[in-house]
Amino acid sequence: MELSLNDVVSLHAFNTEEFNQACCLLWHRPPANYYNCNVDMATFEHERKIGFGMVIRDTKGTVVACKTQVVVGLCSSKEGEAIGVAKALSWIYNMGLRYVIVETTAKAVIDVIQSTSVDMSEFGCVVAQCKEL
Repeated sequence: MELSLNDVVSLHAFNTEEFNQACCLLWHRPPANYYNCNVDMATFEHERKIGFGMVIRDTKGTVVACKTQVVVGLCSSKEGEAIGVAKALSWIYNMGLRYVIVETTAKAVIDVIQSTSVDMSEFGCVVAQCKEL
């Protein structure tokens, strides 16, 4: 059975204030039968690397799976966040999970992924990968 991005995941971006409040006050559980996948990216300029971290939790907050990955090379923060979301979507799809809410602090990335616009830049290519997943 062919699944579309909308069948598999829901994307949500916290702005920084929401993120800080959510992290400091309380973890928000996903709806029944859903999972949360939190994704973040870090840049290690001196090593010329970027790193990704992602964790999937169930409705009880139990960690179902987690993953980190380091990639050689540098890119903009926006591109790196989009690559992180693409890696998370691919990972979720390969695990066969359905009903996953992907959360990131990169609101601009989620807005572009959810839009119908076409961007021919490197960033746009990563966004296109996210849409294909």
